[in-house]
Amino acid sequence: MTEAILSPTTRRIAGQFNLSADAPCVLETRSPELGADRAPVPAPGKAQGPRQVLVVDDNSILLEMLARTLQRAGFATEKANDGEEGWTALCDRDFDLVITDNEMPKLTGIDMMRRLRAVSNEPPCLLISGSFNGSETLFRQLIRPGEILAKPFSPERLIEMAFALLLYGDGSPS
Repeated sequence: MTEAILSPTTRRIAGQFNLSADAPCVLETRSPELGADRAPVPAPGKAQGPRQVLVVDDNSILLEMLARTLQRAGFATEKANDGEEGWTALCDRDFDLVITDNEMPKLTGIDMMRRLRAVSNEPPCLLISGSFNGSETLFRQLIRPGEILAKPFSPERLIEMAFALLLYGDGSPS
């Protein structure tokens, strides 16, 4: 079990969602037996329940780590094993945020975002990749509203970016 003390930025953003900013955020690294989950992150304008996040990655270990980290921070997650499965999930239900790897078989993360942005500017997206090959600016334009997260990254950075995207859409205060 690893405890990550939230940064001042994450504490401020967590306060916007009525989460306890004083409590440490418990994140899973390798141990499946962890403490209780955090309070759900409320979805504004919805009756009850946490924010719904679609997590898409073809690496099953990373997919599980991403989902569990977000769940420990109070989000509800749905997992998809590749871009096509992610696209199907996006067509079937509404999500508050999409977090996707880029390099995947069947449909890349950026191609899934292109399909989504062709029909809607919602939800905001977080595109994760280990290599952008100098095309980071192009990717940012294609996924707006959204942001890019380069590998490797910390669980705290993932949570911070998820909160920021839900608040600001582009991941940063205006």
